[in-house]
Amino acid sequence: MPNSTEIDQIIPRGFCLRCDICCRFLDRLSAMRPYFLNEEIAKIEKSTSRIFKKNTGGSFIKLVRFNNMYICPYFNFKKNICSIYKNRPFDCRLYPLLLMRKDNEVFLCADLNCPFIKENLNNEILKNYAVYLKEIFAKEKTIKTIARNKKLIGNYVQDVVFFLKLSGLSKNLNDLRKRI
Repeated sequence: MPNSTEIDQIIPRGFCLRCDICCRFLDRLSAMRPYFLNEEIAKIEKSTSRIFKKNTGGSFIKLVRFNNMYICPYFNFKKNICSIYKNRPFDCRLYPLLLMRKDNEVFLCADLNCPFIKENLNNEILKNYAVYLKEIFAKEKTIKTIARNKKLIGNYVQDVVFFLKLSGLSKNLNDLRKRI
């Protein structure tokens, strides 16, 4: 997988800072909570001992209770910013797009709760970004990383729209599973 800093952010920073959607969850085990790869955990390890479960693979973040919801422990609610923004995981960098599985196929999906997605769903900017991401997901290093971290691909949930079928990623992941 490319270094996550190599993935371009689609949403302008000012747009994100005005939003009140991401980093907040209704359920502590939300399928939309961020998944961290081991190498991403290692970058921020000094402050993570209570946030991640120890295991051999990556880990979903342990959300914390805040008022009537759950938030990412790295999210500063008062300032509406991420305290690890420069080292945020691939999963967060990809958002509001998500990898999701349906019927053994992998799709790039868009979260319809995101105001940027709502405003730009049929816009060229998202179509171009999808093409850019499709190239990243076709790279062997990315495929192997995702194969080792299958939880990066969630099951289909409500409030998302199928944006792009990643047939190449689906095929390569299935081929890798057969060899393992």
